[in-house]
Amino acid sequence: MGHNSSCCAEEDLVEGPKDPTEAPPEVVSSYESKAESPAPSETKEAVEAAPEVSTTSRVPSKWSRLQQMRHLEVDEEILRGIRLQASLRTFGKLWRRSPVDLPEEERLGLYECAVPVEGFDVFLSHTWMTPGWCKVLSLVFQVGWKHTLLCQSLCVAAAFVLSMLGWLPTPYVLPTEFGQFQDVSCPFFPWCLVMSFVGACVGLLLVPYSPNLRGQCPVCFLDVVSIHQVDQELMERGIYGLGGFLRVSKELRVLWSAPYLSRLWCVFELAAYRMANPSGRIVVSPVFVETGVLLTILGTYFVAGLFSVVYVLSWREVERVPLYFVSMAPLIVLVHLLRRNNMSKHRLMSDLQSFDLEKAYCRKDFDQEFIHRAISEWYGSKDAFAQYVRGPLREELLHSSRSSFPPQYLVMVAAATVSASFDSLASLWLGGLDGYFILSEFVGNSIGFHVGWFLAHLKLLIFLCERFAAPIYPGLCDYAQSIMLFGTFFVLYYLGQTLCRFAYTSSLWGAVAWASSTCLLAVFAFSAEYQMQVRAEKAQGSAVAFGAPAQKEEDLVDGPKERLRKEVPEVVDSYHGDGNCTPSSSSSAGAQEVADPSSLPALMSPATLDTLGTHPSRSLSKWDRLQNMQHLEVDVDIVRGISLNASLRGLGHLWRRSPIDLPEEGRRHLYERSSPVDAYDIFLSHTWQTPGRYKVLSLLFQAGWKHMLLWWFIGVVLAGLLSELRVLPLPLSIQPEFTEFHAHHCPFFPWCFIAAFVCSFMGLLLAPYFPNICGQRTMCFLDVVSIHQVDQELMERGIYGLGGFLRVSKELRVLWSAPYLSRLWCVFELAAYRKANPNGKTVLAPLFVEAGVLLSIFGTYFAAILFNVGFVMRWDSGEMRLFSYLFALTPIYVLMHLYRRTTMSKLKLLSDLHTFDVERADCRTNFDREFILRAITEWYGSKDAFTRYVRGPLRSELLGRRKEILPLQYLLIVSTVTFSASLDNIIALDQGMVPRYWVVAQAVSSCFGFYVCWFVMMLKLTIFLCDRFAAPWYPGALADYLQTFVLFGVGGGFYYAGAELCRRAYLAGLEASIAWASVAFLLSASSFFTDRIIANRLNDPLKTQTQV
Repeated sequence: MGHNSSCCAEEDLVEGPKDPTEAPPEVVSSYESKAESPAPSETKEAVEAAPEVSTTSRVPSKWSRLQQMRHLEVDEEILRGIRLQASLRTFGKLWRRSPVDLPEEERLGLYECAVPVEGFDVFLSHTWMTPGWCKVLSLVFQVGWKHTLLCQSLCVAAAFVLSMLGWLPTPYVLPTEFGQFQDVSCPFFPWCLVMSFVGACVGLLLVPYSPNLRGQCPVCFLDVVSIHQVDQELMERGIYGLGGFLRVSKELRVLWSAPYLSRLWCVFELAAYRMANPSGRIVVSPVFVETGVLLTILGTYFVAGLFSVVYVLSWREVERVPLYFVSMAPLIVLVHLLRRNNMSKHRLMSDLQSFDLEKAYCRKDFDQEFIHRAISEWYGSKDAFAQYVRGPLREELLHSSRSSFPPQYLVMVAAATVSASFDSLASLWLGGLDGYFILSEFVGNSIGFHVGWFLAHLKLLIFLCERFAAPIYPGLCDYAQSIMLFGTFFVLYYLGQTLCRFAYTSSLWGAVAWASSTCLLAVFAFSAEYQMQVRAEKAQGSAVAFGAPAQKEEDLVDGPKERLRKEVPEVVDSYHGDGNCTPSSSSSAGAQEVADPSSLPALMSPATLDTLGTHPSRSLSKWDRLQNMQHLEVDVDIVRGISLNASLRGLGHLWRRSPIDLPEEGRRHLYERSSPVDAYDIFLSHTWQTPGRYKVLSLLFQAGWKHMLLWWFIGVVLAGLLSELRVLPLPLSIQPEFTEFHAHHCPFFPWCFIAAFVCSFMGLLLAPYFPNICGQRTMCFLDVVSIHQVDQELMERGIYGLGGFLRVSKELRVLWSAPYLSRLWCVFELAAYRKANPNGKTVLAPLFVEAGVLLSIFGTYFAAILFNVGFVMRWDSGEMRLFSYLFALTPIYVLMHLYRRTTMSKLKLLSDLHTFDVERADCRTNFDREFILRAITEWYGSKDAFTRYVRGPLRSELLGRRKEILPLQYLLIVSTVTFSASLDNIIALDQGMVPRYWVVAQAVSSCFGFYVCWFVMMLKLTIFLCDRFAAPWYPGALADYLQTFVLFGVGGGFYYAGAELCRRAYLAGLEASIAWASVAFLLSASSFFTDRIIANRLNDPLKTQTQV
């Protein structure tokens, strides 16, 4: 319903209010939809022509609000709010999907989540164009940082006390820094660090269910629950009563993201709140801040874990510099990600400084008139409001924004290193050192370095990442820039560690002096940042005061025509846009005959092309293509492509942002990335509504899986050889499972496992920079570079020449995501390709497949780490075996639950194909809709015939190509994780002088039989279960988790049964191992035929429906 209904259609503008029983409008999306189109200028006259609405009604309608300027009147009967923490429950379910994407059954219950209130503590202003997880993450940190620190403190305190009492196992030995105690053995295990991480995760996850530590939880306005999503009357009253909601709100919290100021309803909320509450509080909360905080926390924990590992290796002074470098090398990635993340801050400042009300989009003509009239009434004119946003409001927002890390977030980051230092203190206590030395290390290391120096150091790193977020030079120099910033961080960190170690090893007073100086340094860093921020705001305010009039004067001189030339046309978005723009009433009423351009008054006529800078051309215009049905004619002059690998370079920079969100300078050079070609190997069909990272991930795996396997092989072979030759240290030990060899010392370290992780992902990330392993490079059509994004003529020729591009393409690859079939231009590509290439190859590539593969890889690596911990701590023997399996397989439960959620997209795909209706597909302009529907009617006889074709033959063809649950190459990639981990065990047995006969027996049974063959079967079984039972059996979060637990029990039982059979086989001898491996191989091979049988059975109903 939400996709095609509208309470603000053009019929309403002419006829006035309609019967409330009509189809409900799109509620939240009508003012913050995923894309919106500018309204025509005729709206004002249409509104003035609307009939007068009775003013005696106690409930103001949208017409009375507009005609009588009652935008800020409070409708007390529909004031409904929700507690902020309650809105974040079940992993922020209310935020994750726009209500326009929800079925009616789910939207019916949203309004019941809110309760009647008298006012709001916080009005949450946001846009649904921003992914919901970013907003959930931001709010969870804002609300739950106290809960997180409290939970961390309790967990670390418990771990510290239990470690000092000796109740927790400490299997490793930590060397001391005090010279007189070099021979003392200090038992060690990073329990405080582990429990700090666990406490942080638990604290954040339990925030929505915990009471507020400062009293009552704030009551919020959240559009998705405070406005009715189904009832027509309540829906309209809620949308056009936003001003009243703002009037009774104590605070306006702007969850700022890049598209925010391009949404006209978001601008309205800013304008209305300042008018309704002149002294009210406006807080800008950029969502990129908390994303950067999460990256920093995870990076800090990872580095602290590496430090714990290398300390256990007992590397001495001569190896201290490489020790620090190896431990901190992952921070290079963190620094680069922080720089990329902080580019959003520059976007925020630029958006405020160049704000123009005319460029903010709105979905409906009535809505635009509603908002523009209100702003003109409140601020005198639209230009006056634009100046207000660029000046006073900009200064106020920047002053209240959290565009840098607040102190509480820095404390959360520092908690990781402080926790790690407590492990060192507990180790010294267990080693029997005197309390004087322990106190000295606590003051000098824990307080002086990990609190004072680290906070000051962290402030410097964040400042550098913000200050040098933009690349000085493009390309590889951008990565070199990040490495230079990391080098600065590394040098200062090493300097601080050296001074700290010298201070606390000399005396307690030296530690006190060091701690005092570093704490003062941290205070100075915070105060210096505040002073710099104040100076920057003053400088920016002066720049706005002097620069704004000049810009306004330029607009007045240029006039409307020149402004039209300067406006950036929306190119790719016009056919693969981010929006769900419904057609106007003229197009939805039925297709009209188009004899010539003049018969389409709502569309752009050729006469207006002069104002857009077009010139007479030998090429076909869009009017020629429409009138002569030349949709599939090839414009050979503009056939340009890019290799698939090249499109993925720079971490998929071309895919990450829609060209509509890029400045003109960024779009100007996109066309140069492509080159003239004769034809395309692949036409990449996608929608910009889907976040680019999913498409990059999908294409990276499709193009780079061979590189990934090759790099994995090279890395594991090198690590295995170096370990076998004892070039790499093997500081740990495991016990053989063979009874007669229990006394053997088998040196162990998971070098093959580490090399597998590093090398495989290096191969994946570097695949775009290497030639294809088999065959020539693949040339692709990618809209953002194959269609000019600035030149008006080339732009039009590219958009309306899509049929020609499809005609010269060997393959149409559909990067399917949930919004795909709601875009009319995507539907056109499916229709045109089958018409232009009846024998061409159409490949459906759902993005959720590679997302599931990545989840499987990470989950398997995590489980393998826990298995290695169990091996080292001897948990795999006797009665502890079952516990060790449960402990190690715990991440698989989380993996299966996430995979079930991901696989829900497959059900959406099946539903979309089965219920497809071309009339429901949205398009941005009337001309585009007429252009596409005329072509479809010409090719397939009628729109209904095409709808039946998609539901039948095309659906059968697309789904029939997918015979396997997961492609073989992806299964092999996941199995490399367990295979690599098993190789470390084999090397340990060989180094422990276990006879080769038993080593080979375990290698055949375990490495090949279990970790390749049986593991592939287990993986296919779990994926099948998650796929088959993705939908919840019963409603409710608890029932959903219990359902996953049942599936986890089946998969875990299958794994445990295979592990026991494998173990009994290699303990019996080499012959039994070969027999076990052969059986496992045959069963694994047969599972692939089972996939095809199941797929064929599932496709039989599709074929039957097609025949009917």
